[in-house]
This record gives sequence, structure tokens and C-alpha cells, in this order.
Amino acid sequence: MIPYPFQTIHTLEARSNALLEVTTKHFQLNDPQIFQMIQGLLQPTVEILASKGIVYEDLRNVLVPSRKKHDRALVFNYNKFDTGDYGRDVIDRLMPLLRRDSSHSFLFGDWLHEKRARAGAFGKWLEISPGAIGTINLELAHERYSPYYFAYLNNLTDADAMRLDQGFRTHPAYLGSLDLDFDSALKTYLSTCLVRDFIKHRKVIIKGHEDDRDPAEDCNISRFDFAQFGLTVRSLPSMYYGVLLSYKIERLHTPKDGDRRFSLNALTPAPKMIDDFEVQLDEAKLKHLQKEKGGSLKRAGMAGLDARGIARRIREKVDGSYIYRLARATNGNTLKFDVMIEAIPGVRTECALKYLPEERLLKVITLI
Repeated sequence: MIPYPFQTIHTLEARSNALLEVTTKHFQLNDPQIFQMIQGLLQPTVEILASKGIVYEDLRNVLVPSRKKHDRALVFNYNKFDTGDYGRDVIDRLMPLLRRDSSHSFLFGDWLHEKRARAGAFGKWLEISPGAIGTINLELAHERYSPYYFAYLNNLTDADAMRLDQGFRTHPAYLGSLDLDFDSALKTYLSTCLVRDFIKHRKVIIKGHEDDRDPAEDCNISRFDFAQFGLTVRSLPSMYYGVLLSYKIERLHTPKDGDRRFSLNALTPAPKMIDDFEVQLDEAKLKHLQKEKGGSLKRAGMAGLDARGIARRIREKVDGSYIYRLARATNGNTLKFDVMIEAIPGVRTECALKYLPEERLLKVITLI
């Protein structure tokens, strides 16, 4: 059997980025055409990055949720800055605190009020999300109109997260750091407020630029001066960055969310939704997992389950999960993807599944 290589998309953003949805509706595209459209975005993205010395595969950790690393949001009261450009003030203090060889996605934004603004809304969301409180000073989190600004980073080590928190402790606007590793109501709400800005990949900043600018150019269209930190900006058209280089803050996937539909369509010109697919774990695979991945099964609370029990547990969690690492063998015969599931509260497990649309089946490949 010839081992065909895989073409892999780390993540596809069709949740808050409307490019795929709007284009599909406007031109009334069918599934094969949507597949070709996504392929038409992927190839130039990989090629442009490569021309600028960046390997797309190396960006996995900043685009896919991690089981071992941390997501944190630094929280500030924007009324307590001595400048109106508080975002730049945060960046000027934040970047020197990061390791030179570290890689992170950055998202920023102010607290957005619900349709009916509530006094002290941020504090109330914290009250129903105790696991997300992290190092937040709760006495500072209940201001009437929630004048709060958030700087969100992923792929942080324990030491990274501690260094950031300690580095801002003396800042008069700083409330503390939210712990957003696991599912919470507050994390879900923030996923609707924050905007993806850039990726720091070692000594390089990756950003989007205007779609009508030459892809070969490198242009920093933000107000942040990255050069002062010894960082080089490498940019590409925003239509590529927005769809393929945007980190999605995890939240419960819902049937109204078109993100999964486009993600599956990125794998094949003939996708089928997985809502009613059977998850299958064969006995040989179970024995392999018990021998090689026993720690993963125990951590996920599945060590005592048989193959059907594990498959049932995974099936329950797949419905509410986004899919990542969309991998298609170059001959098109093997399709697979990863899901990050919280099988039990406070424990994340990465599950790789083989996608068999014609059989309406998801086969468990491994658990990590």
C-alpha cells in the first residue's frame, strides 16, 4: 500500500468570518465549488507564507487548541490608562514579557454589552464562571458599565502565564488574568467580543493586509510598533489570514453555526454532516489504546469502559465540538480530523477521527 501524504488545514474560520458564507450565498455555490474555493484559499496561503520563510505546518500550536498549554485573557479597566491608545500601551508592556522563541495568537477587544446592558455585567458573568476567574481581583470587576479591555493569548506555558500576570501587577489599569483553558459561560461570551489581530511566531509577526495589496509586500497596518521589540512583520492578504490563520476561541458548537459545514466541505467535494454519524472504536484499536495510551484513557475517565462505551462517550462530546486539523490524503481516499473534548470537567482530550461520509461513520484513530 502506498502511504499517501496528507494535505492538512489546521483550522478554518467560518464562524465570525463571513467570507465563505457570503460568497456561497451570493454565487449560489454547490459543495464541489465550495471545496474548490477553499482549496483556492489554502494553496496561496501556504505559498505566500513559504515565500516569507514561514512553514504553515509550524503554525499548528497557535491555530489549534492545546491540551497542555494555556489560554489567558489579561483584563484592564480602560478608564485607568493615562492614554486613549490603551491597546498600544498594553502591547508595549506585553511583548517584552514573552520568550523570543514563543508563538501565540493574539485577540483583543472591549467588553461588548448584551442587548439589555446590565450594571456590572462583567462581574456577573464571572460569578457564573468560577473556573475562569484566574487571578482577577473581583473587587475591581463590578464597575457599572464594565469598562474593560481584554488581551487574549494562547499557547502559553505555566511560566509564560505567571510571567505575564506578574509583569502587569503594578499597572494601575490591570485587574488580573482570566483562566480560559476550559469551557465556561464567560469564555463563550468573550468569543463573541474579541477580534483576531496577529500571530507572533518566534521572531516574526504574521498579520493580514489589504486584499488589493501585492501579496509579496510586507506591511504593518496596525498601530503597534513591532520593530522596537526586534520583531519582523510578514503580512498577507486578509482574506487568507481571516479564513485560515485565525484562532477560534472554543465554545459550544450549535446547529446554526455554519463553521462545521465548511470545515467538512474543506475535506471533500461531497461532505455529509456528522450529527447522526456513528462513532466506532474497534477492539484491536482499543487494545492498542489501552497499551500505548492508557494514561490518556484514564485522564479522560474512559479507562474502565469497553469499546462501545468509549465510542458513546466520544459521540456525546463531538456534537458540541469544533473540528480541527482537517487532513485529506492527496489521493482523496482518507479523510480525518481532530476534536478537543472535555470528557470530564477540567480535563481536555484530543481525539483523532477518520471521516467516512458514505458510511456515515467516524472511526477513532487515537486519543491523546
